[in-house]
Amino acid sequence: MDICFPEAYPEARALFRELAAGVQGRWHSTRLEACALKGFPDLTTDWLYAAPLETQRQLLVVTTGLHGIEGYVGAAALQLLIEEFLPRLDPRVTGLLLIHALNPWGMLHGQKTNAANVDLNRNFILGEAYPADFNADYAALHGIFVPPQPVRQRDLALPHFSLTLLRVLRRFSVARVQEAFLIGQYRYADGIYYGGAALAEELHLLLQLLQPRLAEYERVTYLEMHTGYGPRNQMSLVHSPQEPRSNHELAAQFDYPLVVRTEPGAFYAIRGDVVDGLVSLARNEAPRTRFYGATFEFGTLGDSLFNKIRSMQTMMLANQLRHYGAVSSAVRDEVGRLFEALYAPRVAIWQEKALVDANRAFEGILRAETFL
Repeated sequence: MDICFPEAYPEARALFRELAAGVQGRWHSTRLEACALKGFPDLTTDWLYAAPLETQRQLLVVTTGLHGIEGYVGAAALQLLIEEFLPRLDPRVTGLLLIHALNPWGMLHGQKTNAANVDLNRNFILGEAYPADFNADYAALHGIFVPPQPVRQRDLALPHFSLTLLRVLRRFSVARVQEAFLIGQYRYADGIYYGGAALAEELHLLLQLLQPRLAEYERVTYLEMHTGYGPRNQMSLVHSPQEPRSNHELAAQFDYPLVVRTEPGAFYAIRGDVVDGLVSLARNEAPRTRFYGATFEFGTLGDSLFNKIRSMQTMMLANQLRHYGAVSSAVRDEVGRLFEALYAPRVAIWQEKALVDANRAFEGILRAETFL
C-alpha cells in the first residue's frame, strides 16, 4: 500500500482535500467543506459529506485529529480508507462523513490539546455541568504532575522522574495514580488531561455535523483515530463501556485480535470521552438507529510498566514545556522528540504495521456492520 504519512498540517490538509475531491465520481452529492477556528483563520477542520444516491440505510463516520498531533497517523488511515475501501462501498445506500483534523491547532503545533489546553476527549460532556471537584486525587497531585518551572536537563532523566514517582507512591497506589493522571480533570487549566469548563468549539462542530444525521439513517458507524496507548506496534480497537457485546464477541465478529473498552483493566476509564458520549446521544435521540462507535488506538512505546512510566513522564514534560518553557533550546527539542515518538512515530516499520492493523480493522468492521 502506497500510503502517505504527512509530516505537517498543511500537507495533511492538502492530501485530504485532494482525496475527498476524488470521491465525487461515485457519490454525486458529495460536499467538501471547511470551518476555521475562531481567531485562527488559517486553521480549518475539513470534511466530506456524501449522501446516499437512493436510500439512507447506513452512514460511515471517520474522524481524525481529535488529539491534534495524532492526526498525522489519522491522515494516513483516512487515505487508506478512501483508496482501498470506498471503491467497494455501495453509494446507493451508504452515506459518508469523513472529518480531517477536528483539532487543527493541536495538529499544527504538535500538541494533543487545543489552543486553550483542553483535551477534547475529556471535554464531551452533554446536559450537565462540568465538575470542577471531579478527580480529587489529581487535585492532590497537581503540583507534582505540573512543576511550575522551566524544564531542566535533569528532568529528562528517567531515574530522576522515577524518584519523584516513588515519593508519590508512598501516598497513593499505582492504580490510583494512573487513574488520577488519565481519567480527566476540570479544575486546573494548565494541568494534564484538562477537560475544560464548557463544550469546546471543535466539538460543537462535530455535533453540528453528526447530531442531525443520527436519526436519518438505519445504521451509523463512527470510528475515531488515536495513537499512544496499548501494546507496542499493535492497534487496539477500543469501545465504550456501554457497548453491549463482549470484547470476545467483537473480536470474533470483526476478526480483530485486540478489543478493549474504556474502563479500568485492559484500557483505562475516561470522563468526557467522545465515543461514549455519542453512544448515549444516539440512544437518547435516535433510539431506532443502530449506532456503533469505536476508536482505533495505535500503540507506540508499549504497555509494560516501564513504558507506562516513560509515557507519563513524556506527557508531563510536554505540558510543563508548554506552560513554563525550558532552560535551553536543546532541552525543548528533546521534549518535542520524545512527544513525537509517543504520538506520531516516523519509524517506517511502525507505520507499516499501523496500516496493516487499520486495514484489518476496517475490513472486519465494515463487513460486520454490512457496508461490504
